[in-house]
Amino acid sequence: MLTTAVILLALQLATAEIPPYIKVCQRSDPNVDKCIINSVEELRPKMIKGIPELDVPGIEPLSLGQIALARGPQGAKLTAVVNDVKVRGPSNFIIQELKSDLDRNRFDFKLLLPRLDFAGKYKMDIQVLLLRLQGKGNITGSFTDDFPQCKRNDPELDKCILKAVDVVKPRLLNGIPEVNVPALDPFNVPTLKLDRTASNLRLKATIKNMKAFGGSNFKIEKMKLNLNNKYVGEVKLTIPQLEVTAEYDVRGSRILTLDISGKGKFRSNFTGITVVAKGSAKPIVKDGVEYLQAEKMITKLRIGNGQVFIDDTERPVAASSAAAFFNASPSVVLDILNPLIEESSAAIFKAFFNKIFGTIPLNEILVVDA
Repeated sequence: MLTTAVILLALQLATAEIPPYIKVCQRSDPNVDKCIINSVEELRPKMIKGIPELDVPGIEPLSLGQIALARGPQGAKLTAVVNDVKVRGPSNFIIQELKSDLDRNRFDFKLLLPRLDFAGKYKMDIQVLLLRLQGKGNITGSFTDDFPQCKRNDPELDKCILKAVDVVKPRLLNGIPEVNVPALDPFNVPTLKLDRTASNLRLKATIKNMKAFGGSNFKIEKMKLNLNNKYVGEVKLTIPQLEVTAEYDVRGSRILTLDISGKGKFRSNFTGITVVAKGSAKPIVKDGVEYLQAEKMITKLRIGNGQVFIDDTERPVAASSAAAFFNASPSVVLDILNPLIEESSAAIFKAFFNKIFGTIPLNEILVVDA
């Protein structure tokens, strides 16, 4: 399917003038494999709809025309034909590995397709001994591996899990309802209660309908796992930008000497976010099936910069002053709020972790070699 489109493209390029939108790689480039992968990535948008001038068909959806299956006899006979087959999802391919041998004009590559959805019209005739089944109609289906498996004793387990996250990441954007995974963009927190007292802070607030936009652009910078008779891990990730909107109700609160009580809506924009999360988990058994649940979660968080916009229905003038104070010195306020932000983010991370892994059996995530 997808391979056919790539081969057709290669054949056309071999006999035609190379269009300007195709990045050319030099044979002498020591990183030629990486250059080829980058060239394919730049060409991906055109491959989706096809390249008519090169007679290369589109891959989204990918039209396969007809698929025929036939098997028998030996007591069973199967004849099936599926027409007008269209496959959606090939454009999300991930090039996991590419090895080129330019002297032999040989290219070995490994592709991963996170999900394929297909549809067509079928006609079948099945006979098993004296039983015969015939039928025709529409057929739809999916091929997916939402959570790729890693071997527990893999010496490069960290890398395997990082690759698995890359596979799942596109689907995290809108969530995966069938396994109870919530959407990451926006990430919704229905209610969050905050209550903290320190020398320069008194905060008692209820936050509702909080939405965070931009979380799906996270990048995992580092990961460490220890699965020797326990489940302990540490992950460092960065988020370039996060926009947060919410409704708030703040009572009897202050930052330094500034009264921040009020009620209304706020919008904030944060950039340069780094999160280091450390935690431990334990297996639990539900209905005879083992799942993983977080026991402890600690986060360290740093925000490079931030701006807030407040629409207060009770004290608009005071809210405007509070917003101006924050926007003039975001680092000062964020340093004061940081312990509370870390505490809250740890609780959110833990709930998110448990919601996901409470529905996926542990043996479907970490495989134990027989």
